[in-house]
Amino acid sequence: MAARASGRLRPMSLSDDIGLPGDGPSTPASSVSGVAASTGAEPRGAAGHRWRPGEGLILLLWTLLVVGAVVVVLTRAEHDELTDPVKQAARGEVTGLGPLSLLTAAQFGGAMTALGDRYPDARATSIRVEPTRINASVRTGQYALHQVSVDVALKTHEDGSGETTEKGLALARVDPRGPERLVRAVNERTRTQPTDVDYLVLSVDSTSPRASRWALFLKRGTPPDQRRYTSDLAGHDVKAGS
Repeated sequence: MAARASGRLRPMSLSDDIGLPGDGPSTPASSVSGVAASTGAEPRGAAGHRWRPGEGLILLLWTLLVVGAVVVVLTRAEHDELTDPVKQAARGEVTGLGPLSLLTAAQFGGAMTALGDRYPDARATSIRVEPTRINASVRTGQYALHQVSVDVALKTHEDGSGETTEKGLALARVDPRGPERLVRAVNERTRTQPTDVDYLVLSVDSTSPRASRWALFLKRGTPPDQRRYTSDLAGHDVKAGS
């Protein structure tokens, strides 16, 4: 191509700026390269100011955080409410030989361990067992007597104290399988269910503690005069009414 200058045509050099129809003022190459080379520049608005989140956006984010935290707390509280063993027992969800019942060998054994941990070298003078609670009288030292309860979470609670001269039975000699064996044996003999059992009692024989026997009491399923059964410490030798 050629350009006219002073009435003459001259060749157009590559350095001449070539515009296209509709183009605005051209930008020098050096300016374009300078903008492209700049990195890390902070974003600016149309007026050249730094961008900052508005109050509405900040309030929205804060509200979402608060709501999320409340949901987490409520979900955790609901989970604890549903899975807490003591609360399950209070709602009547612990019965018979269910997983949390203190009549089972696992739970009863855990309760005896908890008693032994709290009262080392203790000797039981009596133990009463229900699915949701154990009440025990244990002797420690020379004459000290402790009235203790154990809940389904295997937590011990001292409910009273006194003195006794009864010899008692070492906790280590209380067979943890005894109560469950007796329950199953009576259920089989009487065609009742574990939920028909009211409670068991171990009354320790003060003259011969190892000869002590468990007594089981049914609350329904048989005639009233046929609701008491006994066994030895291991849950064997089951007898009716004795």
